[in-house]
Amino acid sequence: MKKLLILLCLVAIVTGTQAQTTQGTIVATGALGYTTSKDKDPNSTERTFRYNLSPQLGYLVTDNLEAGLTGTFDKYHYRFENSIDSQEKEHFKRKATEKATGAYLKKYIFLTENLAFSGTGDITYQHFTETTVQDREQDGSRHTLYNSTYERELFIVAVRPGLSFFLSNKISLNTTYGTLSYTVLAIEQETWQQDLLNEYEDRTKAFTLNLTSSSFFLGLSYYFH
Repeated sequence: MKKLLILLCLVAIVTGTQAQTTQGTIVATGALGYTTSKDKDPNSTERTFRYNLSPQLGYLVTDNLEAGLTGTFDKYHYRFENSIDSQEKEHFKRKATEKATGAYLKKYIFLTENLAFSGTGDITYQHFTETTVQDREQDGSRHTLYNSTYERELFIVAVRPGLSFFLSNKISLNTTYGTLSYTVLAIEQETWQQDLLNEYEDRTKAFTLNLTSSSFFLGLSYYFH
């Protein structure tokens, strides 16, 4: 992270590009991810599938002050099948979906003509669901060994420092690192195992300072007027 920040500063010193952060500019930012894998041996098969979409649309309400909306959709599937013998198999499935929406305000403070420090404040609502099922197939019939449903709602108010390096007057490379946040978390879970049903609920509120790698973000933005 430190090497990246130093590199951006050095590049900014020796290059010059007029940034497009004037009032009335529209900013489009987004990320799209897709992964899939399959592992197979004579007795088992493992499959993983995941895709995510994270669009963001902003507007410069005044020079160097951007306001906008964000969204996230993330879907994950995992399946594992294991043959114990010719008559018996075990199946494990997990599915997860996350949806999020939010609003943000971002301030640019230019250090050079094309390198700006940014401070972003945002409010986000996340909803996450996950189901896990494990069952056994024997002599052509199946019975459930384990079944779990997990649901999480999360409300976040956060501030994030960062840098924006303008590759041209329309494209910037953005990075943030570190998050100070206030979160309200609600969890509900139902688990069925060995004919027993367990229910769990929890509500928490917390202030958090996150300086781990999970707070690091790198992306591109496009500016048009």
